[in-house]
Amino acid sequence: MPPALLIIDLQNDFVSSTGTLKKAHIPIDSLLSHLTTLCAAFKAHKWPICAIRSEYLDQPSASPSSERPVRYLAHPPGDEFQDVPTNDAHLSSTHVGKRKFCAPESHGAEFPPKVQELVREYADETVTKNWYSAFTETDLHKWLQERDVGSGPLYFAGVTTNNCVLSSLTDAFFYGRYHVHDNGSARTGRNEGEDAVLGQWLYT
Repeated sequence: MPPALLIIDLQNDFVSSTGTLKKAHIPIDSLLSHLTTLCAAFKAHKWPICAIRSEYLDQPSASPSSERPVRYLAHPPGDEFQDVPTNDAHLSSTHVGKRKFCAPESHGAEFPPKVQELVREYADETVTKNWYSAFTETDLHKWLQERDVGSGPLYFAGVTTNNCVLSSLTDAFFYGRYHVHDNGSARTGRNEGEDAVLGQWLYT
């Protein structure tokens, strides 16, 4: 079974000075250099690559007392999945707050030019998500099944390590998929946050 590469949320609002984060944006020059090499290797082997982007909508809360809307995944069929824990409330949620990120049809939701070039050259599919996890209310799991990816491994790249990448990665485990993280291919806005998250990740 082939591996697959998932490239998450390399959008202007996170990685460009013209986006919501402005001067606090996440620099990705070294990430793109590393990711281009990784994509070329995947393409040479005809392994699937999926670019994933966010569009954050104004979501209603799950209950009047909750601060965030939450979508927990339903357990896949099979006894082996019934005791697998879901993501916590934060990682099962979506972006909320006064600062808007990746509004539909906005400049912030677009890929910056260098990422657009990467996606055009290498990505087999682009998936749009409305939640932190790339698996929540999308066809990503089905797309992976159709390409015989099976249990993986999945390679994760993108931003941010402590939110959307971590949420998607742990949901992949929930679906019975193994995963691999390459330190050169994911970023967060805070190095100390990234180090803490990397300590939680499982490696094949």
